[in-house]
Amino acid sequence: MSTENFSDSPVATKKRRLRGACDLCKLKKTRCDSAKMPNNICSNCIAYNEQCTHDMLAVKKPPKKPTFNFVNYSLPSGSSPSDSGQSPEASVYTGKEALNAQISQILSSPPLLPTDPAIIQQLLIDLAQRVRDLDAELAVCRQVLARETAGEVSISPGVIPAATAPTVDENISAVVEDKSDVVLTDSLKRLTVGQSRHRHYGKSSAIMLMSFALHVKKEMMGGDGLALSVKRGEFWNDQPWQKALHEDDYLPPYSFPDDDLMRQLLNLYFEEDNDLICLIYRPTFERKVAQGLHEYDRAFGAVVLACCAIGSRYTNDPRVFLNANGHTAGWKYFRQIRPLPTSFTAPATLYDLQVYALSILYANGTTTPESSWVLPGFGIRMAQAVGGHRKKPSMRPTIEDEEWKRAFWCLWAIDIISAVTTGRPLATTADDYDVELPVLCDDEYWENPNPQLRFIQPPEIQPKSAYWVQYISLFEILAFAHRTIYAVKRSKLASELAGPNWDKKVIVAIDSSLNRWVDNIPSFLRWNPHHPNTLFFRQSMTLYALYYFIQIQVHRPFIWNVGQSPSEVPSVYFPSLAICVNAARALCHVVDIYQKRGMRPAFVVQIMVFYSGIVLVINIWRNKCSGTQEQVEKDLDNVQRCLSILAAHETRSAAS
Repeated sequence: MSTENFSDSPVATKKRRLRGACDLCKLKKTRCDSAKMPNNICSNCIAYNEQCTHDMLAVKKPPKKPTFNFVNYSLPSGSSPSDSGQSPEASVYTGKEALNAQISQILSSPPLLPTDPAIIQQLLIDLAQRVRDLDAELAVCRQVLARETAGEVSISPGVIPAATAPTVDENISAVVEDKSDVVLTDSLKRLTVGQSRHRHYGKSSAIMLMSFALHVKKEMMGGDGLALSVKRGEFWNDQPWQKALHEDDYLPPYSFPDDDLMRQLLNLYFEEDNDLICLIYRPTFERKVAQGLHEYDRAFGAVVLACCAIGSRYTNDPRVFLNANGHTAGWKYFRQIRPLPTSFTAPATLYDLQVYALSILYANGTTTPESSWVLPGFGIRMAQAVGGHRKKPSMRPTIEDEEWKRAFWCLWAIDIISAVTTGRPLATTADDYDVELPVLCDDEYWENPNPQLRFIQPPEIQPKSAYWVQYISLFEILAFAHRTIYAVKRSKLASELAGPNWDKKVIVAIDSSLNRWVDNIPSFLRWNPHHPNTLFFRQSMTLYALYYFIQIQVHRPFIWNVGQSPSEVPSVYFPSLAICVNAARALCHVVDIYQKRGMRPAFVVQIMVFYSGIVLVINIWRNKCSGTQEQVEKDLDNVQRCLSILAAHETRSAAS
C-alpha cells in the first residue's frame, strides 16, 4: 500500500452520489458504489457478505399532474369539494400520499370506501405493489439481522492495555496469563482485512504485533495510532473471484416437517438428548422457531433440521421415515444439511458450531460415521478462529457467552470420545484453551427482568447443569489418559522423566483422579437405581457409565497376554485385569437397570456398552482356559445383558 493513501485528514474531494443503489444500501441509507465495482457488487454487500441485488423498486417522485385524484369520499354523490367550501387542492393527494390517505379513510370509523371502479382498481394495484416492496425490504432486513445477530459475539484482538504492558523483568506467568488477545479495541478494528474483524488472533500473531506497535506509537508520540482515512478496496476487501458461490444460489430450500411434527421432534430432542449433551439454550431456540427464523436463515434452519433428525429416533411417527427401515428415521432431514462450508471467507457462527455437533451425534448412529472423526476437529478449528476457546473478559455471564461455551465444550467432548474409540490423536489439548466451565445455573434462571437476578440458581433447587460440569471433568481425565497411556510417541522430556515405573505412576495418578471425582460428585447425581427424579437418574446413569468406561480404557493396555507366563507379567498387569472386568460388570448393570425402568435408549452410552461386552468376553475365554466355570456363567449373563441393551438400540441406530 502506498503512503499516499494514508493521511491524518479526509480527502477534500466531493463524493458524487451514484444512481441505482442496491437493496442493502437503500435499506441502510448508505452510499452505494455498485456502478463502479467489479460485477456491480458494491463494497457494502461485500463487507456484509450479502448478495448485491436491485429488486426493490425506487419510490418515484409524484408527477406534477396526478393520474388519479383521491377526493373526500364522504361528500354526497354528484357534489364536488368546492361545494363544501373546501378547495380542490386541499383534498387531492398523489402517489404514496394518496395511498396512505385512502388507507386512513378505509380504516376510519365509520370506514369511507371508494365507489369509483377506476379508483378501486388503481388502489388494488398500488396496494399489491406496496406489499411486494415491503416483502423485499423485509427479506433484506431479515438477512442482515440474522447475520449481524450471529456475529455479534465474535472476538477481535485488541491493543495491550498500558497497565499490562510488558517490562524487562516481567514474570513468565504474566505472559502466559495475558488476555490482551481477547480485548476488543477500536484501533485494531480499523486494521481488519475483509471478514477478519470477526476472527480471533492469538498472542503470537502478526495482528497482535501490529497492535503492540500501535500501543507504542500512542505512548511515545501521542494520538490514536495509525490514521486510515482511505482504504483501497482491492487490498482491503474480499474480491468476488476469490469467493465460492453462495450456498443460497444453488442449494434448494429446506424442507421442514409439518408444524405439529416439528414441535414433537424438537421436544423429543430436548428431552432425550439435550439434557445429556448440553448444547442448545432452549428458550432462545424456541423463540426463534416461533418467529420463523429457520425459514429464511439457512444456518439456523440447519440447526432445526439436525434437531429434528435426532428427535426422529425417539418416535414411531411414519412421517420421519424414508421407508419401512427404522434406521431411516430422520434421514430426510439430515441429508439436507451441508455442514462443511464451500468457502471459508466468512467466520464461523454459533449456528455453524451447533450444526457440527448435532451432525456428529446423528451420524454416530448410521453406517457412515466417518464424519464423527472429521467434524469435531474441524469444529474446534472453526471455534478457535473466532476465539471460542478463550476465556471472555466479561465479569457477568451472558446468554451469548454461555451458548458459545456450550458449543465448544460439546465439540471438545465429542472429539475426545471420537479420538479414543478410533485410536487417533486429539484435535486440541488442555494447553490450548482456557474457556470457563458452563455456569452452574439452569436455563430457567438465565433471564430475569431484574439484571441482578440473572444467572442466579435458587439455593433450594438442585441444578441440572451440575451434570454437564461433572461430565466435562470426567472427559478431562479421559483426555489425559489418551495423551499419555496411548501416546504414539512420547516426547524426549517425558521419556527422561518417566523412569522404569512410568506406566505405573501414570495409572496411579489417573486412578486417584477418578477416585476424587467419584467422592466429590453431588449427592443428587450419585448412582441410585431407585432415584425418584427421572432426569437425575438418566444423568447419573450416563456419568457412571462413562466413569466405568474410563477405568476400562486406563487399564485395558495392561491386560497380560495368554502366551505370557505369570513370571513374565509385570505386577501392574494383574490388578488391571480385575479392574477392567469389575468396571465392565458395573457398567453393564448400570445401563441394564436404566433400561429395565422403561427409559428410551440413551445412545451416548452405546459404545461404552460395547466395550464392556468385549472385556467380559475376553474374561470368559480366560476363565475357560483356567477352568473357572462359575465365573464363566456369571459373565455369560452379563454379556447377555449387553446384547439386550444393544438390541434395544439397534432398532434406530445402525451402529449397534
